[in-house]
Amino acid sequence: MKNGDFIQIDYVGKIVESGEIFDLTKEDLAKEKGLHNPNFKYGPIPVIIGANFVVKGLDNGLKEMQVGDKKNITIKPEDAFGERDAQTNPTVLLSTTMKR
Repeated sequence: MKNGDFIQIDYVGKIVESGEIFDLTKEDLAKEKGLHNPNFKYGPIPVIIGANFVVKGLDNGLKEMQVGDKKNITIKPEDAFGERDAQTNPTVLLSTTMKR
């Protein structure tokens, strides 16, 4: 992938230290884990590579993927929401699947 490519991704975002899911796009998994919100529209989200649609660490990880790839991407706090503070900025892990 390169800057400017339009893609769609499904993902599950987890806090590395606890395994807690904080965000996801898959409705079946949300139901399975007791996180389902009937007011939320589940499904792949659109992303433009390099356009700051997602945090830097995810954007960089997506650039290394091809359509159809599935990958776990661990994102350091400085590439996400700021320097690490276990209370406010945990390390996150995204399991993502790329679609065109």
